[in-house]
Amino acid sequence: MTVLRNKLVNNKHIQVFWYGHALHDEWRIMTCLFFYACGVMLILYNAIILPYAVILLPLACCAFAFIKVRAATLRWMISFAALFMLGCLSMTAHLKSHMGALEEIETGFQNLSATVLQLEDRGTKGHRLILHHINIENHPVLSPSVKVRLLVRTQINHDIKAGDRISLSAILEKPSGVLVPNGYDFGRKAFFEGLSATGYTVSSVTLLNKGKTSKFEYFINDLRETIANRLKTHMQGDAGALASALFVGVRGGLSATAETALRDAGLAHVLAISGLHMGLVTGIAFLVLEYMFAAIPAVGLRILPKKIAAITAFFFASTYLVLSGMGIATIRAYIMVSIALLAIVLDRKLMSIRSVTIAAFILLILSPESVLSVSFQMSFATATGLIVIYNMIEKIRNKRQDQEAEIERLLIGKTDAPTVKYNRFVAFFAGSLLTTFISQIAIAPIAIYHFGTLSVFGSLSNIFVMPIVSMIVMPLGILALVIMPFGLDVVLYPVLSWSLKQIIEIALYFQSVPFAAISFGSLPDSSFFLVMIITIVLMLYRSKITFALAIFASFLTLQTIGDYKPYDLIISKSGQSYAFLHNGVFNLAGGRSQSFKTESWQRYFGAYGTQQQIKKRMACDKIGCVSEPIGLYKINLIKSATDIKRDCTPNSLVIIPNYLRRYCKNAALLITAEELNTKGPLAVRFPIEDSKTERSVTDSSSKLHYQLVNERILQTPWHTFYNGGTGNNRQ
Repeated sequence: MTVLRNKLVNNKHIQVFWYGHALHDEWRIMTCLFFYACGVMLILYNAIILPYAVILLPLACCAFAFIKVRAATLRWMISFAALFMLGCLSMTAHLKSHMGALEEIETGFQNLSATVLQLEDRGTKGHRLILHHINIENHPVLSPSVKVRLLVRTQINHDIKAGDRISLSAILEKPSGVLVPNGYDFGRKAFFEGLSATGYTVSSVTLLNKGKTSKFEYFINDLRETIANRLKTHMQGDAGALASALFVGVRGGLSATAETALRDAGLAHVLAISGLHMGLVTGIAFLVLEYMFAAIPAVGLRILPKKIAAITAFFFASTYLVLSGMGIATIRAYIMVSIALLAIVLDRKLMSIRSVTIAAFILLILSPESVLSVSFQMSFATATGLIVIYNMIEKIRNKRQDQEAEIERLLIGKTDAPTVKYNRFVAFFAGSLLTTFISQIAIAPIAIYHFGTLSVFGSLSNIFVMPIVSMIVMPLGILALVIMPFGLDVVLYPVLSWSLKQIIEIALYFQSVPFAAISFGSLPDSSFFLVMIITIVLMLYRSKITFALAIFASFLTLQTIGDYKPYDLIISKSGQSYAFLHNGVFNLAGGRSQSFKTESWQRYFGAYGTQQQIKKRMACDKIGCVSEPIGLYKINLIKSATDIKRDCTPNSLVIIPNYLRRYCKNAALLITAEELNTKGPLAVRFPIEDSKTERSVTDSSSKLHYQLVNERILQTPWHTFYNGGTGNNRQ
């Protein structure tokens, strides 16, 4: 074994893979992060609750081997394995902590009183409330930490703020799960947000008593909403809604037209406070403070202005973090900005892979579930891509300058490096174009997987929008927030409103360009994971063996995508609405055209953004519902035993109560209503032959393939809690 180990350690190909040709000197810490994140993702994606002993034993073995093994390569391999197990341990502990924090709440109509934790004005979409300290009529006392989120569809009778005590009647529901195959799990999101239920109001919201805003959380939520309302009051329409999203992270109120235009034009990142906004706020504050301290001789002559400016700018960044709502992308940007400011104080390199990795580690320790969120993936993909590419450019430029300096020294006898002069406007334009291009490439696989669409002109639209955001909107917005307590901010709103309207106009223009957004439809999970692994490996290593492995993995990815076939029909959990794609046209029955569920179905079929839509009819009565023909099939929703034999035909997809199931023998597909309600929606894939020939569907070679899209997550803690109740149940 010793001889074999020495051969492996001394093999030049393995040494090149583990040690050689890294793009930067900090590649090992990024690789450590990769293995830690893989451990977190394994537990989270599969919702495995492992006993602590199963993880701690291998960790102890790895620690012992790491101390005893002298070969550097084996030590690093053992450390990677240990970090993978640590990721599993972290996610397991996080799941168990949330399982005990939630309490079961009865669904349906409820009269309740509660304290407002957060109130969000969403414009034409109404208000959204997050409540805690909830008391429900004829219900056992709940823990103060239990939270419920409600959409206010009724009238609010008083001026309500965070901390106020209110009463209302509402329809409480359990958070939904997955809407489409391989879709986003909303139950998981609600579980980790600590929501015991969601729903909507059915009575007016009445104020019981004003609350105390001395609690910091109440004060911040109230302050954010106050600032957002002031911005929307002085800047009407989408301009005010966009301003509130940019400066305090309150995204409600933006019209569906403007939001879709920003997304299709590749400008959706403007809505989410991320590295761009945090960097601009901190950068503007740093530059202003540095010039201000440099202008004061008593300060500038004793302390380097940039160092005291960096310390002061940190407080500006912290204030902006709190006002923004502390989203994942904002926290990541805040950590990186803080590291950059610390580097200025300590005279170290500002931005590096190390800062990105430290930010990711902190986030994954505090919130491991964020590894599967779109915000986390896009944020770190963009930051890592920019740093890696710009480090490569810097190395190439430094090498070229050294070569030119050496040639000039040999020919002329000069020892100084040549001075290269750049046109500032050209440099800014080229830098903006390169930055946006790198960002679009970095987030492209993530956008295609999660949203099924890709903006074609994202780089070009950002060229026009970024100067407006960085030179006009953000400086004026920061100044408005500073002078808002004195009421002087109103003088800035005309220019700020005009600038924000220009951003929306640019988005609308690029959205109107043919093929502005390409719709891909649903992709398998395996292809996404393969693409991300390929990208990470190629960023970290530059060796022949790495490129060979990447090419092989690329072929596997293409094969996976080529073999994947989306389902042909999706039926909702109620069985009364469905959607399918026929000849490139999206067909919908029993659902609203502008609902979130319909939008998710469109994205799944690759029909999002298309204007072609056919409304189908589903005839319902007391006996049940019957759909229009879908190819050779039709959907029959049976509610009673009347005419059950007529509805159970070989060309019917039957949804029937469980107690009547044994009476339906001849259906092409039989699903009970109880099973659909628990495990649905239902996705059906028709036989390929049925679309080519008009033969009988009773042929043995013609079989329907189906999937209940929530069946995979049945054993997850969140699905178990929301559909049966585990955790702290006091009933």
